[in-house]
Amino acid sequence: MSDYLSIESVTKKLSKQGITFEFLPEVDSTNDYLKRKVLDGAVCAPYAVVAEKQVKGKGTKGRAWVDNSESCLKFSMVVEHSGSTRELMTLSPLLAVNLAEEFSKINSKVKVKWPNDLMTSEGKLSGILIETVKYAGRFYLVFGIGVNLFPNCELEEQINRNIAFLFEEHSDKEAKREDVIKILADSVLKITNQSIGLQDTFLRERWKKFDYFYQKTLSFRLPSQEIVEGTENGISSDGEIQLIIDDSLRKFNSGEILKNGRGGQDF
Repeated sequence: MSDYLSIESVTKKLSKQGITFEFLPEVDSTNDYLKRKVLDGAVCAPYAVVAEKQVKGKGTKGRAWVDNSESCLKFSMVVEHSGSTRELMTLSPLLAVNLAEEFSKINSKVKVKWPNDLMTSEGKLSGILIETVKYAGRFYLVFGIGVNLFPNCELEEQINRNIAFLFEEHSDKEAKREDVIKILADSVLKITNQSIGLQDTFLRERWKKFDYFYQKTLSFRLPSQEIVEGTENGISSDGEIQLIIDDSLRKFNSGEILKNGRGGQDF
């Protein structure tokens, strides 16, 4: 039993889905921890971990994920992958929209930001990092998800930007953490078990419903560091962001939405 959550309760809930669960009081990175276990041949996927404290958390584009044990949930899960490269491209936005659908039942303000962030008008709520690892001829996907659960002024000051929280109150923290862990694990299983056809059919419309920037003018930084401006027009069936630039629809599979026009900061 941990003061952070009931390990027995979470283990029981996830085992019904065939998921092995491990709780870590402290770790460098939940994603790195799972990748090491895969390479050591010491994991039978699907396998999920939650850490109370993460000292070297990883964000997208090599950024650090700033941690607060009380307010932030750090979750990673590894599954075996046998899909196509094209399918991999859709997994980030597909997971984001699945989580938005579930989280919006708790907080109606939840939206998505391409390619894989969840946010509200207050700021970033959750980030997703998907990494791949190969062992003994098998490919594995490691899904890392960080969620800001409970309001924390110190965390906002530490990050030095506005962030959002899933819950408004600090009551029943243990039970709420357990509920969110179940949502995260179920969502990862759901998207990795869906066929590519189902993803193509529903992804674009589901994304549009939660798209924070849909039909809004924004600045977008390309991998070359060039910044372009256009009107966001949702995503393609392959998970690319679509921008209308000079009356032409353009699609991008990498890049970054900026906040304040040219030279502006990312979220």
